[in-house]
Amino acid sequence: MSKNPPPNDEHWEDITPALHAATESLAEGQLLFPHGFRLTEAMSSIELMAPKMDMGMTEKRVASAEERVAAGELALAFDETTEAGAVALVEALEALVVAEAMFMSGINMVQSLFAVAALPLRGQLPPGSPLGIALDGFVACSTLLMNALLRADVHEEEDFVPGAGGLVLPALAASPAEVAMALEAEAARIGGTAEGNPALARASVLLLFWATFIQVQIRMDGAEVASSGKHRSLSHGRKKLTTAVERLDQVLGSLAESLSPEEAEARIAPALLDVNLSLDAMVPGLIAVQTTMPRGEALSKLRTHVRGLASALEVAQVPDTLDATVRFVTDFSHFSDEHDFASRARLSLLVLARNELQGGTPIVDAVRTSLAFDYGLSDEMMAACEANQVFTTATLAFRILIQSLSFNRARMRSQLMARAFDAWLRTQNAAFQAAQPAIAAAGGKWTPDVEQLMEFPRYYLVSIMTLYTQLGFELELYSTRELTAVFWYLDYFLGLRYEMLRTRLARHAAALEQLAGPAGLSGKRGKKKGKGKKKGGNGAKKKAAAARAAREAAVAATREQILESSARKHVLCGLFRLCVGLTLDGRLSQEETLYGSPRKRFEQRFGLFARVYDPEALTYDRLIKSINPEAVAAAEVFSAASDSFAEGQAHLVELLTAAKAGTVSSWGTERGMATLKALTRVVISNGIATRQLAASSPESPASGAERLACPVYFVMDAECVKDMPRVVVASPEKDGHDDAVQAAAFRVLTHR
Repeated sequence: MSKNPPPNDEHWEDITPALHAATESLAEGQLLFPHGFRLTEAMSSIELMAPKMDMGMTEKRVASAEERVAAGELALAFDETTEAGAVALVEALEALVVAEAMFMSGINMVQSLFAVAALPLRGQLPPGSPLGIALDGFVACSTLLMNALLRADVHEEEDFVPGAGGLVLPALAASPAEVAMALEAEAARIGGTAEGNPALARASVLLLFWATFIQVQIRMDGAEVASSGKHRSLSHGRKKLTTAVERLDQVLGSLAESLSPEEAEARIAPALLDVNLSLDAMVPGLIAVQTTMPRGEALSKLRTHVRGLASALEVAQVPDTLDATVRFVTDFSHFSDEHDFASRARLSLLVLARNELQGGTPIVDAVRTSLAFDYGLSDEMMAACEANQVFTTATLAFRILIQSLSFNRARMRSQLMARAFDAWLRTQNAAFQAAQPAIAAAGGKWTPDVEQLMEFPRYYLVSIMTLYTQLGFELELYSTRELTAVFWYLDYFLGLRYEMLRTRLARHAAALEQLAGPAGLSGKRGKKKGKGKKKGGNGAKKKAAAARAAREAAVAATREQILESSARKHVLCGLFRLCVGLTLDGRLSQEETLYGSPRKRFEQRFGLFARVYDPEALTYDRLIKSINPEAVAAAEVFSAASDSFAEGQAHLVELLTAAKAGTVSSWGTERGMATLKALTRVVISNGIATRQLAASSPESPASGAERLACPVYFVMDAECVKDMPRVVVASPEKDGHDDAVQAAAFRVLTHR
């Protein structure tokens, strides 16, 4: 091809065969690229089969909103007295709902909010137009939501990207509250004339949706302010907010129920909602594969958001402690598929707003309380922490951790290691500096005070590394060759957490025993002075009772966490032993492949953990020693795995019994019970599979045992259990093609 070919087609030459021939000299995994090459261009040139990512250029021009109006494809005025006019109005209003749902599902503003064809024409609508009033509600609600996302800082530029094309949501002359009032009035007007006209009745409910949604957003902003107010509580206005959220859910439910199955599957006409409308204005010819949502799916997404808001408000009932707050946010953000990025942002704001108090910083207070109450630091060590800014550093680390947990799955994983991990490393370094005088005074040894101080950052570092590893399952990052190392590391982390919790329980139990002694029970009264009143008696008794209640609650909560950690540790230990057995059995290979050696993959997957000195990072050599293929037979390892699953099952049954009796706080909820039941099913299934593998292993002492010529599957099909797969030994006839294995994330092939 010439360097500057003329536009005539006959001067172009197809060089595709030459390029294909040139690639034959490249080995697998090699890439030839010029200077300035970026992976962004490579990703854009390959179809990923992901609607959000795949875009292409076309010569077809996208009609503007004005051209659609001129062609009669886009209506701005509607005759409500006719059935056709009412139906057209409903579809125009539904386009706004679908666009909002698409944005809240993670689609950027350009392809969601700005896909509404009528949006740039708001100024041309006549006064009192129902579509114009609805557009104002759409803009007001989207603006409130976007401002919350910006305050929470849990977004990326690609979530918005309107600036590149100069796209800005129009400013409103009225306040959001005034817009909501106008929407309610218009909904009442249309509803009053809707008798015998189902379309108008639906239009009235759609307008009421925007009014209620705005009121919820306004009240969420108010709750955020209330949580940073004088009493640091969400109780102020929470009842009204909860009522508003319930009302919004009812409105959405009414809209969903009024749709027929065909209407629920139908999409908005492209003339009203076009994901290419603004995209083409920014980059002419760039067309997205992404299409609009069906109506039913959009309403379902919005109800998901509403349920997420209702769940976020439950943080008001969570104890104002570091550990309880982190556990609540982690469960909310990671272990629930019912919460979108907008509800996670709202929760982050509600939690972190507590740090904005005038005259005090409650998160710092929570750090101090945790170190004194949970970790039992002496006054001297607390003073050293103050001098070395441990409290300040830990406060920032806590804020970054909460914020990181509010991102979506993929970004959460990167944020945890890029920001939260580093923040807690800095806290660990500050704590180590604070401990130096005590270490020097003890002749270089760590005193109990030092041990307790260093346990504080270690606990959160282990929590971050555990969640980072667990997220790899959700993001489908692991191959079957990595499962042995992944389960090994998770078992290691759970073991560390278990030991730290046991140490914490011992501290709480010792403190409770002291409070239960004569000094703690006496509540001695002050001496009488003449005929004066007795002093100090009631106050001392109340303080002693409050101290005992706090310790008793801490003991109960810690025991519950220990039982949970023990159950999960046994399950992970069983999965690790299962993988070891599969390796010894020849089903899981540890040999080098074209894509690198197992050692290299281990170092790339877990190399970040080597940056922390406490806890000690594991190495690949230790993993190989743990597998130890020469010292034990596969059947013995499978039997040991079965024993681990049995122990885990016993702990889970104990937790499940306590949850049904209402004696464990965090598992008595509907979701908690579902998680325990799902874990129990996983453990029972895995116990059966390991016993089956043990009996069929060539080294099995069982008489008459035959080798099973069938594959083994790791099936990730438990909604509430995202890091513990169910193991399935498929029959040779089905070869895993039954319904139970259709959702398999991993497959381990047996040798035939």
